[in-house]
Amino acid sequence: MNPSQFLKSTYLSLALGVLATSALAEGPMVELSQGETISLHFVDAPHSKRGAFVNTVLPSAMDDIMTAGGRLVAKFETIDVEEGDITPQHVVLMAWSDVDGFNAAMDVIAPAATDLRAHTVGLFSVAQPVSFELKDDVVYEWFAGNPAGPDTPNQLQTFFQNVIPTAMEYGRADAMLMQPVASGHVNYPRMIAGMATWPTAASFEGFTNTDVFRTNIVELRDPAFATLELINTYWVE
Repeated sequence: MNPSQFLKSTYLSLALGVLATSALAEGPMVELSQGETISLHFVDAPHSKRGAFVNTVLPSAMDDIMTAGGRLVAKFETIDVEEGDITPQHVVLMAWSDVDGFNAAMDVIAPAATDLRAHTVGLFSVAQPVSFELKDDVVYEWFAGNPAGPDTPNQLQTFFQNVIPTAMEYGRADAMLMQPVASGHVNYPRMIAGMATWPTAASFEGFTNTDVFRTNIVELRDPAFATLELINTYWVE
């Protein structure tokens, strides 16, 4: 079983069900079908260009995006980069009818984003049907990585079994699991990727300071990954 299959069969069964009880106030809903193609855009810009991508580049490209079968799902702003070397101010989630549409739209977006310090793009498919609520007071945690070797599935299985009960006590709910899709426009190839929610930034920090988390990241999680990113964000649009 490869790491993506493992996460689909084990990780979601441990944590995804809590979403049904987590939505309290009404807000915009994200609805994604199983197998739907989605892209993640991690936007890192100099201070003077910080809002250029989300406020100028994307709006100017929306006609091309929609013609190509794409839609803007949501924009997020970074609270903190918890793991990894990429440092985006914004995370943009988009959905596509197919990979060809994504490629056609990126032919327009990429040249218009040359003022950015970095435009890190990942392309994925949705592992299971997704339905979750967007709230401006919730933390959206984006995580992605590549396995270190053949022991990764077993290491992650034990890690999740050990830490998920405690994480759920702090309000964590896993909202989406993503599987990699190939494209020439991708510069963020990750075998394992997903998004989770936390009630507050303090909830996340509280969990990461627990003994169970600190022990298991050293013994199991860190050895399981060759690369790992974890970025906490707020939804803004």
